[in-house]
Amino acid sequence: MLTLTLISLLTLSPFKAVPHNSFKGFSINNPPASECQNKDICFGPERVIETDAAEAREPDRDSIPSPRLGIHNPGMKCTYTQASLLENTLSPSDSPAQFRRAPDVSGKNVEQSSGIRWGATLKESLIFTTTMNLFRVATEPSTRKDLRGPFWSDYIHSVGHLKGWRDGDEFLVNYIGHPLEGTVVGNILIHNDPKGASLQFGSSREYWISRLKAMGWAAVISTQFEIGPFGEATIGNVGLVPSDKSPHPMAYVDLVVTPIIGTAWLIGEDMLDRYVVKKIEAHTTNRFVRLMFRSWLNPGRSFANMMRGEWWWHRDDRPLKEGGRAPVIH
Repeated sequence: MLTLTLISLLTLSPFKAVPHNSFKGFSINNPPASECQNKDICFGPERVIETDAAEAREPDRDSIPSPRLGIHNPGMKCTYTQASLLENTLSPSDSPAQFRRAPDVSGKNVEQSSGIRWGATLKESLIFTTTMNLFRVATEPSTRKDLRGPFWSDYIHSVGHLKGWRDGDEFLVNYIGHPLEGTVVGNILIHNDPKGASLQFGSSREYWISRLKAMGWAAVISTQFEIGPFGEATIGNVGLVPSDKSPHPMAYVDLVVTPIIGTAWLIGEDMLDRYVVKKIEAHTTNRFVRLMFRSWLNPGRSFANMMRGEWWWHRDDRPLKEGGRAPVIH
C-alpha cells in the first residue's frame, strides 16, 4: 500500500524530474543524520541519480523508474527523493483527494483552486437545451403543429396542467432518454469545475460532493426544459391539451427521473472509465480502439464534450495519442 501511494505521489509531482535517458549512473549517498538539514525528509540507503541540472527535462510519466530514486545535488548535505520533495511542497490544507487527481493535459492550464466557471457552464447548457429543442421541432409533428398561438397565455396554461406521474411517453423516452439528458448536463458542470473534473470514482468526500452538485445542476436545467420558458411548455406547449397517450402529458416523471437516474448513470460512467476504459488503454495505444471504448462506454460525457467544442472521446487528464498510456487501476 505504501509503494502504491509513493508511485501515485510521483506521477502527480509538479516539479521537473529526471528522465530515463539522462541517467549518468548510480551512486550511494548516505549522509549521516547529523548532516541532514531536514531530518523529516531524510531516508535510509538511497540510489542516487547523478545528472546535470541542465539536462533535466519534463519526464515521460511511464519512464520514471522508481519513487525511491533521489536527485543528487553536490551542494546539498541531504539526498531528497522525489516523493519527499512533493510531500514538502504540499500545504497542510491539501486534502487526500488531491493525491488521486490526474494532471490536466488539455493545454488549458486550469487552476485547481479556482471555482466553477459559471459562464461556460451556462453557455454549454444553453447550447444543449437549444439542441434538444431543435431536435423536437425536427422530429415531432405535434410540436411543429402547436408552435402557433399566444406565447405567454399558452405557456401558463401548459404549466398549470402539471399533475400525476405518467406523461404517456414510452419507457425508452422516460427512463433512458431523460436520464441521459441529466447525465450530459451533470457532466457539463463537472467539466467546468476544476476540482470536480480531476476526481475519479471512489469513496472520497470530495468526489461525492462534486457529483451531488452535478445532480443539482441537472435538476435546474431539467426543470427549465420541462416547465421553463425555453423548453417543452413553450415550444410545442406540452400539457396544454390532452394527447392520444395521456390526459395530462405534463407530469412529474421527467422532473424526478432526469436528475436522479441521470446522476446514477453519470457515476456509472465514472466507474466504467476508471475500471474498464483505463485498463484497456493501459494495454493498447491504438487510437481507434481507445476512442471507441471512451465514446460508447461514456455516452453522457461524450455529448457533454461536444457541447464545449471537444471531440466526444476527449479526456482532460490523458491524451488519445499513441504512447499516452493510462495507468493500470487495480
